[in-house]
Amino acid sequence: MNDRSTDQWAVGPLTISRAVGYVVGLPSFILGTATFMLGFALARGAILNIACLLYATALTGIGWRVAAGRWRPARLAPALGLLVAVLAAAAALYWALRGVLWVFGAPPMVG
Repeated sequence: MNDRSTDQWAVGPLTISRAVGYVVGLPSFILGTATFMLGFALARGAILNIACLLYATALTGIGWRVAAGRWRPARLAPALGLLVAVLAAAAALYWALRGVLWVFGAPPMVG
């Protein structure tokens, strides 16, 4: 039999959260790009709004993965602070994308 302990296969919560960030962020970015193309092709503001949300979700997922890997919060309070910062950046990206679309005359987001 094998003498290896199961501890070497143990995965911590930080590693799992970084993996989930990648699993959420990458598909959101890919779908967001395709949705932007569809929204511009059909000239539909509602579709462009969904694309902005997908890009913000991608920033949240990939941003968490990068930030958690760099700063490696060991306790709950720093991890929550980091999460708030990543969510604030995602909200800022969402509103910035909507603002850019509005400035350049994209179709209205509602209606």
